[in-house]
Amino acid sequence: MVHVMETEHGLVSIGQNAKENWELVSRAGQRDTWFHVKSTSSAHVLLHASDDEDRPSRAAIMMCASLAKEHSKMRHVRRCKVMFAPAKNVRRADAVGSVTVTKSAEVMI
Repeated sequence: MVHVMETEHGLVSIGQNAKENWELVSRAGQRDTWFHVKSTSSAHVLLHASDDEDRPSRAAIMMCASLAKEHSKMRHVRRCKVMFAPAKNVRRADAVGSVTVTKSAEVMI
């Protein structure tokens, strides 16, 4: 079951397995922001866009990137890269849970 939580930065959804990750990508709104630990399997994290913001704040990006790291094999690593992109740039790939991403950015967590 997709974990949904209300945060100070808005509503956040976290997929716990490949099937849920695909579900998140399918349900994402065009203005939502998607997060994933780079180069390893991890939960997909989705920050749902609020009506009053065009783009997420730096604090919101860092919080969601931290959630992606916490829900991955990299949780015990000191620092790792987390990629993020507008959900409209994320598409389901052939293998369940995998995606294709265009125009992403990265943060170090």
